Amino acid sequence: MRLTAAERSNSTGEAPLWREMVRFAIPQTASAALQLLSGTITAIYFGQLLGPSALAVASAFFPIFFLLVSFLIGLISGGVVLVARAHGAGDILQVKSAAGTTLSVCALLSVAVAIVGYRISPELLEIMATPQDIMTSAIDYARVTFISLPAVTLVFAYMFLLRGTSDVQTPLLVMVIYIGITLVLTPAMIQGWCGLPQLGVTSAPWASFIACAISLPCLIVYLRVRRHPMAVDREFLRRLRIDSKIAAPFFGIGVPGGIQTAVTSLSEVAMVALINPFGSSATAAYGAVNQVVGYLLVPMQAFGLAATVFAAQAIGAGKPDRLGKVTRIAITLDLAVGISTVIALGVFSRAVLSWFVVDPATLAIAERALLISLWSYVLAGVSEVLAGVMRSTGTVVWPTVIALAAIWLVQLPAADLLSRWVGLEGVWMGYPAGFTAALVVQLAYYGLIWRGRSRG
Repeated sequence: MRLTAAERSNSTGEAPLWREMVRFAIPQTASAALQLLSGTITAIYFGQLLGPSALAVASAFFPIFFLLVSFLIGLISGGVVLVARAHGAGDILQVKSAAGTTLSVCALLSVAVAIVGYRISPELLEIMATPQDIMTSAIDYARVTFISLPAVTLVFAYMFLLRGTSDVQTPLLVMVIYIGITLVLTPAMIQGWCGLPQLGVTSAPWASFIACAISLPCLIVYLRVRRHPMAVDREFLRRLRIDSKIAAPFFGIGVPGGIQTAVTSLSEVAMVALINPFGSSATAAYGAVNQVVGYLLVPMQAFGLAATVFAAQAIGAGKPDRLGKVTRIAITLDLAVGISTVIALGVFSRAVLSWFVVDPATLAIAERALLISLWSYVLAGVSEVLAGVMRSTGTVVWPTVIALAAIWLVQLPAADLLSRWVGLEGVWMGYPAGFTAALVVQLAYYGLIWRGRSRG
């Protein structure tokens, strides 16, 4: 079964490529920004309705949870590439097979992580030196979060795979539904509105679980009505299994991505360890800076994903000559958005950071940290575009090695060394050092090695 010419217009270049990338990036940016905003509002709910101890519970558990699921998040990238290639080739059955294999793997792994995480939650929280006064609440929060993990994984994996067909509007629509439900149910279950049980700190993960239980059927019905290539029909159900022919390229692309995501998340734990000795104000400043940086990264990551998807579709369509054009346009858009955002945040840094911190000393630390490191995230965005294009062709090991080496051999050692020489500001300088090193080596590998192989 093949897609019609109209259905393949996004992958065959009938519209200007830069316009298609912008159309892809805007909804993708909005969707990711909604996720960030949802997390911010949930933190406000906890802080205002339950007090600082509830916020501490979520903060204590999040690094553990993200580390455990980060591999799963990166693994999905393999499925997106395969779906995009099949879509570019106009092969609907292959689209369904790639999606079915990805969802099957995600379901099995998420259930395994959920079972193990549920059982060892107390031990994990002990390792993180969670304060005893919040230990019981933290265990409850962790266990409910693990219970909800399989449902959350399926919804988000399905939405992510849709982007491989250049469909970013549907994931945005589902995200609006999902977040709307969680933002209503979380305070409702904190305070027991309309006869609902008062669930305290577990209200957020329970709200997430319920939101997934509602969003997934809505997504399935919507795709069936639209006759979407990834609609759950009889043929899709037949292919909802791990296909051995797809599993090899899926794991070949996804496993390095999963390793990179997991090890990168671990590096942030190491950065916190370098910052903590400078006091609670420094730690609080780190959290505020991360909030701001998150919103900067959203559009740049959207262009990185667009580069991956459009390059993979070009490969599937048998047009590898378009990879250079995809790369140039994605980098140009990434730089345009990144540089303008950095300038705006630099000018209004104090005002923006004051949304997250009010203490003058903490605000001063955060502002200085933002001005030192913010510009370098533009370099990280360009690196992500290059890695995404290479990933689309199946070249994943060396881009992953380069990214991880830049973190663990440049960023962290530089942060440690510079902090001994110039104090806290030296820690923030580690980010530009690592991002610069990563971009220089990625550019060298892309231009001197990968491009020659791809042409050959």
